[in-house]
Amino acid sequence: VGNVERLVEVLEARAVLELDDALAADLLERAGGLRRERGDADGAARTLERALRRAPLRPAPLDALTELYG
Repeated sequence: VGNVERLVEVLEARAVLELDDALAADLLERAGGLRRERGDADGAARTLERALRRAPLRPAPLDALTELYG
């Protein structure tokens, strides 16, 4: 597993443990962005959807999903 994949795993695991929804969403947004940069559109979408569930009023994951699905 490469460094980027490991970082994504760490960010996602940290988000699961995070009690603060805004911070969890930030971690998931970062992980989703890394997945997208690596060409994993499906994984990015799943991760960004998780970010929206944690903090539904944040525009960044919604904007990123709009670009992915658009």
